[in-house]
Amino acid sequence: MEPFDIFMPTYNSAELLPIVIPQIEKVIPREAIHNKFIVDDFSTDNTCAVAKSLGWTVYRNKTKGLCNSHRLGFSLIKTGYCALFEHDIFLAENWYPTIPNMVTSGKYDVAQGIQIRNLKGFREVDLYDYNHRNIKSEDNTFYRIRNVPDQMEIKGRKYCIRKDVVSTHIRKGTLKSAKHGYYVTKLHGPVTSKLKLLIILLHSPLLSLAIYRKYKEPATLYCYPLERLYTFIGGL
Repeated sequence: MEPFDIFMPTYNSAELLPIVIPQIEKVIPREAIHNKFIVDDFSTDNTCAVAKSLGWTVYRNKTKGLCNSHRLGFSLIKTGYCALFEHDIFLAENWYPTIPNMVTSGKYDVAQGIQIRNLKGFREVDLYDYNHRNIKSEDNTFYRIRNVPDQMEIKGRKYCIRKDVVSTHIRKGTLKSAKHGYYVTKLHGPVTSKLKLLIILLHSPLLSLAIYRKYKEPATLYCYPLERLYTFIGGL
């Protein structure tokens, strides 16, 4: 396998980088990495200094926003393949070479594992979601680089989700995890209509009950409805 570039969008990630970066470098052999860098989105802590101390190159986002961080990151790739990791992912031990092999073999254009939150209630919600849906994300994703403006465009691309490659999505506290959907929806806009968001919110107690029956974790009874409430508010 030819060496590939790795990049990570960051924002106020100083506390997480000493956890997630060593794990990435433990899982992926040094000889497989061509270049490793962060694209920092105007952090107000010492994210950039921490990344440099860990041996990663630092680039600063030109225009605020996660999507702009992604665009800049992809524009800096010098290899035929690249890996994109979020700053709060503790990478699965079997991510390499499983995920890259799905793409370099020619079978797929994009491949990823799944990520499960580390909090009771939300962990079971994620497990339920991944058992019932194919969820595409940019948390631990491997790309074949194309000569197109938007590397993240998945229309027409062969996409693989390996549910046996399970990374940990680091979250700090129930409320912060529940509010994540609010911030994402507020920043990027709702991916569906307000009416659909309301229907999902009203249905969430029933679904949380189904998740509780499957996994027997009481925290699911309030974690999922709370998350859907914040996402609904973010979409207003």
